[in-house]
Amino acid sequence: MLDIDPLFGVMKDFEELLSIAHDMGLKVLIDQVWNHTSQLHPWFVESASSRTNPKSDWYVWHDPRDDGSPPNNWLSAFMGRSAWQWHLGRRQYYLANFLPCQPELNWHNPAGAGGRARSGPLLAGQGVDGFRIDAVNFFVEDPALRE
Repeated sequence: MLDIDPLFGVMKDFEELLSIAHDMGLKVLIDQVWNHTSQLHPWFVESASSRTNPKSDWYVWHDPRDDGSPPNNWLSAFMGRSAWQWHLGRRQYYLANFLPCQPELNWHNPAGAGGRARSGPLLAGQGVDGFRIDAVNFFVEDPALRE
């Protein structure tokens, strides 16, 4: 899914920005965050809807410990508290390394996270000159979820 956040306009506005920048001899770099989406993103909404839907493993989900607490002691990079967020509907925790509204994509599943990474070549085809990929150290986590 390649689109512009309405806050910033529409794709036509972006194409015009690229054209003007290139006419001025400027290069356009795009800041990309590929390790998480919004909890409002259609992928997450579907993933959260059940444990058996086609996108159920597109995000990092895990069952609670026997006492109901998060799967391990991992902390959020921004909040200084657990990186795990309880989802009542799915009855599992999802990983959110930054903000609770930013669930982590499961890069161990290339069908899910791979879809996210495909936006780079699409943007390059639009005339983008380069990318800054943010938070790459959060792309994958220990699959054993060690403390």
